[in-house]
Amino acid sequence: MPSPYKHPDYWNMFKKEGKQRGMLLAVLDLHNLAEEKHHVTEDERIPVEKIGGYLILAGAKDDVAWNTCRGISRMTKRVEESENNCNLKVLIYDHCGHFIFRNP
Repeated sequence: MPSPYKHPDYWNMFKKEGKQRGMLLAVLDLHNLAEEKHHVTEDERIPVEKIGGYLILAGAKDDVAWNTCRGISRMTKRVEESENNCNLKVLIYDHCGHFIFRNP
C-alpha cells in the first residue's frame, strides 16, 4: 500500500509515532491513515484465495505495526468466499510479535 506521505514527511511521522508509543516500530496510526487515504485496490491485494496448500494466518490484537486482525479478517473472508484448495488455519493472540519461520 502506498504511503500517504512522501520522504522526508513519512520518516518524520514514523519517528513521531514511535516516540508517542515508546517503540520504534509503532506505526499503527500511520498505517491506518494510509488505508484511509488510499483504499487498497484489487491489484495490491495478496491473492490468498489462490493458495493451494496450507495457509496459516497468525496475528495479535495488540499489534502496533498494523491492524493485523483486520487484515486477517479480510484474507479469511476471501478464502471462505472462493472455491479453493486452501487448508486455512487462523491464529489470533492477545499478544504476539512479528516472526518469520523458514524451513531450510
